[in-house]
Amino acid sequence: MAKDAEKFGYFQERDTESLYCIREGKREEFRLLREFEFTSDRKAMSTVVQEITTGKIYAFVKGADSIIEKMLVEGQKPLKNIQDDVEELSEKGLRTLMFAMREIEPELLGERNW
Repeated sequence: MAKDAEKFGYFQERDTESLYCIREGKREEFRLLREFEFTSDRKAMSTVVQEITTGKIYAFVKGADSIIEKMLVEGQKPLKNIQDDVEELSEKGLRTLMFAMREIEPELLGERNW
């Protein structure tokens, strides 16, 4: 995820405790709280961070489209054109991934395998 964010000008640097991004022209620091590595069972990887200035906690997930769709709550299902694009790419033999982000409450941090 970091390589893609860097390519588009959002990611600046990372150390063992924090990552630094450019958002709306400002450099922001996020504390790394948890990471869930990709596994063949989950078919996704996740990073949970806390925004230093606001204290808000976010979960970022990248993985197989079929897995990410199952993680979405009602009303967040991908738009039809996104589903069509994923299907078209799959028919061409290309691997597809989806990316999702959600703000989470601190008390939920330990409840799920984000």
